Amino acid sequence: MAKVLTMRGPWQTRFLRLLCNYVPAFRATGAQVTYLSADGHEMHIALPKRLRNLNVHGAIYGGSIYSAVAGLPGAMLIRLLGPCYFVALTASTVRFLRPSKTTITGAVRIPPEEIEEIRQGLEQGHAVERVFSVELVDTRGQLCCTVDNTMHIARRRLDS
Repeated sequence: MAKVLTMRGPWQTRFLRLLCNYVPAFRATGAQVTYLSADGHEMHIALPKRLRNLNVHGAIYGGSIYSAVAGLPGAMLIRLLGPCYFVALTASTVRFLRPSKTTITGAVRIPPEEIEEIRQGLEQGHAVERVFSVELVDTRGQLCCTVDNTMHIARRRLDS
């Protein structure tokens, strides 16, 4: 799986986007990866309103929203940093601002500069923690939810 995450090129990016959409935990939320940049620094998702992700009020269930977004920064970091790094989600903060009764979309962006900062911090021998925010908006452009994911990043130990 690690080899698949590090693939580059147009067909590999399309394959990886499709693969993300078939991961059972992600697929169960009803969300879809709609865009993955060729360099891996940006990913867009859409979470349509469906019968299986509605709450009792007819809005998209908060658990589906969180589940759709929680693993994205980690998967992107694994792809951008490579297999020599350990990436784990350590904390999340979800702020529900308004219920969404339509499809919601969001984007995760990790600029190349941030990847370099992470690598520099790890070169000093320390683990690094970073917060990645995802804002989810409905079809009218209204902000519905923000999710802040705290990621723990460390170099893997090479056992002899």
